[in-house]
Amino acid sequence: MFHLCNEELGSGPRNSGPGEDSLKFGTVIGILVLLASLATGYVLTRETPVNVSVVSVRKGDLVGRFLASGYVESQTVEIGPETFGRLAELKVEKAQAVKLGQVLAVMEDPEKEARVTSLRGQVATARSYREEVAVELLVKGGEVRSQLASARASREQAVWELASVKKGPSKPAVAQAEASLEEAKIRLEQARSERERLEQLFEEKVSSRASVEKAVTDEKLALARRTRAFNQLSELKLGTPWEDVEAAKQRVSVADAEVSRANAASLELTLLESRVQSRELELQRLESELAEAEARLASTQLRSPDESVVSKISKEPGEFVKAGDVVITLVHPDKIWVEANVSEQDAANVSLHQSVIVRLPSAPEQEIKGIVEEISPSLESRDDNPGNARFLKIRIGLQDKPPELRPGLEADVEGSRVLARDVWLVSRSALFQSGDENYLMVVRNEVASKLPVEVGASSPETVEVQGNLNSDLKLITLGAEKIEEGQKVKVSQP
Repeated sequence: MFHLCNEELGSGPRNSGPGEDSLKFGTVIGILVLLASLATGYVLTRETPVNVSVVSVRKGDLVGRFLASGYVESQTVEIGPETFGRLAELKVEKAQAVKLGQVLAVMEDPEKEARVTSLRGQVATARSYREEVAVELLVKGGEVRSQLASARASREQAVWELASVKKGPSKPAVAQAEASLEEAKIRLEQARSERERLEQLFEEKVSSRASVEKAVTDEKLALARRTRAFNQLSELKLGTPWEDVEAAKQRVSVADAEVSRANAASLELTLLESRVQSRELELQRLESELAEAEARLASTQLRSPDESVVSKISKEPGEFVKAGDVVITLVHPDKIWVEANVSEQDAANVSLHQSVIVRLPSAPEQEIKGIVEEISPSLESRDDNPGNARFLKIRIGLQDKPPELRPGLEADVEGSRVLARDVWLVSRSALFQSGDENYLMVVRNEVASKLPVEVGASSPETVEVQGNLNSDLKLITLGAEKIEEGQKVKVSQP
């Protein structure tokens, strides 16, 4: 130091006087005294204890909390006409509960109403005509089918009879007739013998006249039977007479004519079936037109798409309404949730499916349980916020839905989640930074000592740290950055 001072006060090319040398020497002495005083003060300052406040380091879970504000929202449906028209009638009032399909309002459209009325009449007439022809076809069809079946059966019988007649008697029939004739002859001979025997006895006065007369009668009957058997056999041997064959042919011709008439009647059925089909097609065409007309008329009736509540009525009867204009707004009381904005500094404390508590400023004593259902993929900002602060938008599904919950109410949301488990935690006020280095100021034997640490997760008040830590450490809080390492300190009693 003296060397520097000598260089600074070194002699120049000119000679100095005695007074000037004394001045230079006094200046050097003054500087030396100042430096000595500063060194003494520095030592005294480090040796003088500084009062500090301390906190402890602890092991535990780091919990991040957030508070958010927002509003109660619900699913809304806006109801309006598809075409331009005049609002004829409102069927509901504000706050009224409505059912699925209930008519909410009616738009005026006389042409569509007239068209539907006309088509309904045409459909009723066409349906009546179709039923009339269908009944006629049913009755006529039964008659024709019965007639045709009967005619065909009669013809089959006539054809069989003609074939039988043409074929003539069969051998078994002739043999049976011959056997009948022989039997008749034998019975005749027996009857004749009996008569002769009784007459002889009568002459001998052994038999009565009555017995003789009965025997005569029996003989005559036996003779008649023989004669009939003989004639039958003769006819069979002679064959079928031509008159019988012609009669059988005539019966077949009559049966053919009946079948032809039945077939002709079947053609009438075909015509009736064509008429029924034509009536059916006409009815379908009219029903299709009616369905379209009713659909167009239904578009003038504004209906509720679901069970809901009328939240707003935007038009009055008599007003003209354009397509797309909103006439009635519906809300679903059961489909309700909360949308809230979480500040940027708390955004890391929000997670999907996180349990939260919702409170309504209008009912502060009420706690409503909820779940985080949706989280916006990015932070948003609004121009009306001071400093253009950014927020994270979240949607809360409500597990409880008390009666006082209404769309549009303000809502406050509170939630928390564990950011780190079983870690060393310190107060944020005890953590300091110098460049890229994070450190704690700890008190050891009443002397301040710097302890470097690594920083992990954090909350607004607490920070996770890693390093050579234990629960006995005393950490200096605010103001430690002004205390140098090695400074004596005195812990203030709380």
